[in-house]
Amino acid sequence: MPEHKVDAVRELHQQGARVALIGDGVNDAPALATAHTGIAMGDTGADLTLEAADAGITRDELAAVPTVIALARRARRLVIANLAIAAAFIAVLVAWDLLGDLPLPLGVAGHEGSTVIVGLNGLRLLRGAAWQRAAGDPTERRP
Repeated sequence: MPEHKVDAVRELHQQGARVALIGDGVNDAPALATAHTGIAMGDTGADLTLEAADAGITRDELAAVPTVIALARRARRLVIANLAIAAAFIAVLVAWDLLGDLPLPLGVAGHEGSTVIVGLNGLRLLRGAAWQRAAGDPTERRP
């Protein structure tokens, strides 16, 4: 029953556990909303379940969850790296302008160049190797 699922999640919260819950039906929606992380499964899941969840997996495959979590962690690390890259470029450009004489075309080119670098760095997640690495494919070459 939905209320039993919510009670179980709350009990785990009280014990100090971080709860990730996976559900696919309307009866899972309250527990998904209560959990730290709610994951809705598939196209067959109810709209309420998809709205209550923090993330949704389009395939109805439970085995895809670890891969999605690994990809989410990689994406978070990549976002942090992109923020660091952009901040470093901006800091250098601002310092150069304040301490020296930064020509406007060079400043614009530096800023836009950093945007291109950040975009290209983000595209790395779309490569097949990123998915294989996240899935833990043993045939994947690692540097």
